[in-house]
Amino acid sequence: MRVGRAVRVLTDENREELLKNTGEKRKIIVSIFYPSDEDIKENQKGFYIDLFTPCEEEFIKKFAGKKNMAGQQVDETYLRSIKTNTFNNIEISKREILYPVVIFSPGLGMDKDCLIYNIEKLVSEGFIVFTLGHIYETDFTILPSGEVLNKIDRIDDFTFEEKEQLIEIRKEDILFLIEELKVLNSKDEMIKGKLDLDKIGIIGHSLGGSAVFNAAKEDIRIKAVVMLDGSLQHFDLVKDIEEGKRMTTPFLNFRRGSIDYNEEMKKTIEFNESRTDGEEFKKRIIGRNKTLIGQIEGQKQLYEYLSDYKSFIKLKHSEHLTFTDWPVIYNQEFENNILSIKEAHVIISEITVRFFKEFLCGMRGSYNEFIDSGRCPLICSINKNGEVVNIKGGAVC
Repeated sequence: MRVGRAVRVLTDENREELLKNTGEKRKIIVSIFYPSDEDIKENQKGFYIDLFTPCEEEFIKKFAGKKNMAGQQVDETYLRSIKTNTFNNIEISKREILYPVVIFSPGLGMDKDCLIYNIEKLVSEGFIVFTLGHIYETDFTILPSGEVLNKIDRIDDFTFEEKEQLIEIRKEDILFLIEELKVLNSKDEMIKGKLDLDKIGIIGHSLGGSAVFNAAKEDIRIKAVVMLDGSLQHFDLVKDIEEGKRMTTPFLNFRRGSIDYNEEMKKTIEFNESRTDGEEFKKRIIGRNKTLIGQIEGQKQLYEYLSDYKSFIKLKHSEHLTFTDWPVIYNQEFENNILSIKEAHVIISEITVRFFKEFLCGMRGSYNEFIDSGRCPLICSINKNGEVVNIKGGAVC
């Protein structure tokens, strides 16, 4: 099965653009990924660079010449050769069925389609995926017209409070898209009549993880949540917990492999001591300390706040960006010289699909039986403190 992709630009007439003083209403750019049975010749390939149509060279400018974790430069020829199974604007499948919907919000600065490995797996398993481009905080956003919108100045140095404003804006973007799904399902010629609006799941990475959590708190139309190494330091649930408020939406908290405070601080110091000094070094260490402590506390609060099904797991040897396409773009074969990126992406995709199949589509046991079986020893169950607990199948990290 081929994956089709269409891009839409939506405008929320009820909100002003807050990140940039344009005087315009808030715009949201969305990629729609859907199944297609269009007959595409075997020699016709999809390429990653096509995700940046009609300004593909912006992708090359962004990554060519950059160095990966092994210190190797990313070659332009390699970037142009990365293959996908996705094709722009091909016809949607003619099957007379409704497709459950998954909405994705990326990490800060990341392109909306930066989990193409996961998106393609979801579509191949019968989902339609909407990815959200949060304009002016993504490194660059390409509109269908060919206009390129760059991120605002100093967003990489945003304070903790400013990032919380971004989370709020993203939450509103998500809620607006959910409302717009009804319009798209009735009027958009590509996907008209194809969306099962009673089955809406949501997935977020990093800052996007905080955004999807906040959206799920407010909108009961969201039936299942997957958070990929979310920014737990922005969770403040103390008051809600004290007031007896809880979330009953099934929730998967999928973390990177290393979540130990001492280990993470050691890595941060080693990474920065050869790159910065003086006040900049101090600033980064203090910032990382605050983030890690916030993540530890945020995980404890989240665990208590979720009162229905919750699964807290981690993927051994993985890092924050393992959950994205960045290791592929940077031509990086392994994480920590141990975990194959290809293997990691297969596992993450399998876990994500199984979770949505069970808790969004009602396929009982699809997720739980897989986790409990211990068939994937790289997956560890963790408790609210991030400590590893035994899996029923006997696999222990």
